[in-house]
Amino acid sequence: MASYGYQAVGQPTDDPLVPDPAAGFGGWYDRVVGVIRRSWKSLLTIAAVTIAAPTVVLSVLGSASYTQPMGDATYDSANFHPWAALLSFVVWIVSAYLGSLGAAAGVWAITQEASGRPVTLGAALRFGRTRALPVWGWQILTSILIVLGLCLCLVGSIYFAVACALVTPVVVYERSPGIPRSFKLTHARFGHTLSRLVPLALVVLALSCCLGAPGSLSSSISGDAFRFVAEVGSGLWSAVVALPIFVLVLAGTVVTYADLRSRETPLSTDQLLREAV
Repeated sequence: MASYGYQAVGQPTDDPLVPDPAAGFGGWYDRVVGVIRRSWKSLLTIAAVTIAAPTVVLSVLGSASYTQPMGDATYDSANFHPWAALLSFVVWIVSAYLGSLGAAAGVWAITQEASGRPVTLGAALRFGRTRALPVWGWQILTSILIVLGLCLCLVGSIYFAVACALVTPVVVYERSPGIPRSFKLTHARFGHTLSRLVPLALVVLALSCCLGAPGSLSSSISGDAFRFVAEVGSGLWSAVVALPIFVLVLAGTVVTYADLRSRETPLSTDQLLREAV
């Protein structure tokens, strides 16, 4: 197994996950691109199982929970199917859990492949299961904070999104309380963190807008059967769109975490590999 890392600021490093502090934004960008090139297949496979598939199921159940007669734009409780709606809610909870499992599995896969080790879907999911519950819990709290921030002002929502962005790698590597540790890492160099996460968010937003347009077509289709097919198709398209976004967000988050943590103390991929067990 190769040995990576660096000993001092300014000393060149070939570590695949930890940027050289002297390299600036370019060092961070190179590591993110490297993660995507190495791990895109593994991450897409993980995302297909833990994110895309539940998204399609939710779309089908959501369409089945309420039927609207053709040409009738008013709500009618007779068209509402409570059991299907309840099942949709249960599937939504399970989907959120699977998303957390997938995120933890993805972080593990990135670390394994950065060290030159092979990754299988089964092994990644088994590891993800060991971190899924704490990641899930901290992500729920993060979502609550972001919503509360949005109620106050848009800036508050953005602030919490940035401050809590490192919850998943914190839980996976350090097994620490996700939000407090993420706050500490991001606030130590908040401007530096923004310079990494804001461009990442803009790329994700652009990708979502470009790929998400066909998903809105179902709202203009009338007729139960046609609308059902269109909404299921829209859900399928949303699942497809989620795949590259998952890869990009996870790659950027892991490298940003490694970047910020390495500025506290020397860090290497080998050390992250030992922690992600």
